[in-house]
Amino acid sequence: MKVLVTGAQGFIGRYLCAHLLACGHEVVGLGRSPETEGFTHHVGWAGRQVAAPLPRAMQPLFRSSAYRYRALDLTDAEALADSLDGAGFEVIYHLAGALRDSPIDQLVRSNIVASQLLFDAAAGVPVPPRIVFGSSGSVTGALPEALLPVRADRAQAVQPVDPYAVTKRAAEDLAVVAQRQHDLQIVTGRIFAVMGPGQEERHLCGHLARQFAERRAGLSEAEIAVGPLTVTRDFVDVRDVAAQLALLGETAAPPDLCNIASGRETPTAEVFRTLKALTGDVSELAPSGPGRRLELGRSVADISALAGLGFAPAYDLERSLSDLLDWYLVEVAEAAG
Repeated sequence: MKVLVTGAQGFIGRYLCAHLLACGHEVVGLGRSPETEGFTHHVGWAGRQVAAPLPRAMQPLFRSSAYRYRALDLTDAEALADSLDGAGFEVIYHLAGALRDSPIDQLVRSNIVASQLLFDAAAGVPVPPRIVFGSSGSVTGALPEALLPVRADRAQAVQPVDPYAVTKRAAEDLAVVAQRQHDLQIVTGRIFAVMGPGQEERHLCGHLARQFAERRAGLSEAEIAVGPLTVTRDFVDVRDVAAQLALLGETAAPPDLCNIASGRETPTAEVFRTLKALTGDVSELAPSGPGRRLELGRSVADISALAGLGFAPAYDLERSLSDLLDWYLVEVAEAAG
């Protein structure tokens, strides 16, 4: 099968491309940045910023003749249409977009405008491909405990937690309109709290793992800087996310809306305790520092739709964090020289 992945050099995009290539598909990646050997972001190590390396096991897949990459701005409507015209894509995985904390104009341009232009371009293809759109679990906002786990339900009232979530919800609505107007098949997956090797340190697991890895390597004796860990999240390994997204592209009759998650509710304090245990850190550590303002007290998703298609998570919290620590201790350390 020939597929297109937008946001191909992002964290999830890289893993999805690798998964699809490992499954024998022909993959074309699109992204804003020039092609790189690793991820496009940096992580910390020993007081330095290091270009985040692609996990070593994935690297041969991107040297395959089955993979091609093209730098393209999705808001360039003409170039986008040219990329789809005659290409014969059966599935488009749409993961490109601006990240949380980006300026509002960038969020609107990358998450809303670019998505609409992609839907328009797909509608102009004689045989329109299926589109699997990566949305965010944050679109639902804080729900009463009686509504947990969060169901993927368009009829359910939503309260996006921030401008990022607002733009992802708007793109979901545009997808529904495009389905109706152009008879497109668009499958929306709301992605929850992703984790795994290569994660940006703006996220909790990456932020904590780097600090514990530096302590394990003898590079730091500092207290772990993180605010109060009093909320819960549905943490899902990025490799499980890739498998779930691929399943939505490959299965004959996928749901039009589902959650991409583990279905497990994990206290954020458990991430801290697990990393401490994995590194054998015997210091009397406790989270310290100011907390980040969080609107969601509890978050856990209902993944019954994907379970019905045969999906079951392959990575638990301990395995994911262990692999993330190893990535820092071996591959990031090596990249830092």
